[in-house]
Formats: sequence, C-alpha cells, structure tokens
Amino acid sequence: MPQVVVQINSRNYTMECGEGQEEHLRRLARLVDAEVARVRGMAGPVGEIRLLIMAALVIADKLSEQEGRIAALEKELAELREQAQGAGNTVGGELLNQMMKGMEQATDKLQAMARRATTPPPDGNT
Repeated sequence: MPQVVVQINSRNYTMECGEGQEEHLRRLARLVDAEVARVRGMAGPVGEIRLLIMAALVIADKLSEQEGRIAALEKELAELREQAQGAGNTVGGELLNQMMKGMEQATDKLQAMARRATTPPPDGNT
C-alpha cells in the first residue's frame, strides 16, 4: 500500500492510500490545509486539535450544503420526469421535456460547482 507524506498546518503526516490514489490524497490534504489556514486566520490562536476540528466542520458543512442542493434538484428532476411521462407527446409534454433537460444540465453544473468548492488549486496555494 503506497504511503504519501502530506502537510497540514505545517506538520507532516505519513498516510497510506490505495494504489494510484496518491495524487488524490495530496489534493485532499491541500484542501484541508487551505481550510485550516482560513479558519486559523479567522479564529486566531486556538489549539491545534480545535483548529483541525473547526476546519473539518467547515468542510463538512460545505459538503452537506452541496448534497442538499443536489438532492433537491434530483427530486425536482424526478417530478418533472413523472409529469413529462404523463403529458405524452403534447406541446406541454415537449415543454416539460425541455425543462427536464435544463434541470439535468443544472444538476450537472451544481455537481461541478460542488467538486470545485472542495478541490484546492493544483499548486497548493491557499
């Protein structure tokens, strides 16, 4: 199992990961390190464990918010699909089909935004 040394809050940690997952682990560590730096800048001097917990909670909050948005869009999309199926080939059905495609595109965009919100820049700058 590969080992990767990551740096979070100016400390090195040796982590194990699956084969081929080394760069993904490094990206995640940069994300956590960037969030720790942001929280440290806002919270001022706090203990390291508290700082790491605060950063983890911020990351979890972002993830939860994006998951909620995606779930709401998926629910709306399912409702639109159901309506479109009931409408058949009528003009209203075509409109619903177009709306459904738009919702699918919006869902894709939101998922891309969620990935960008939880992915640090490739160079690791905060």
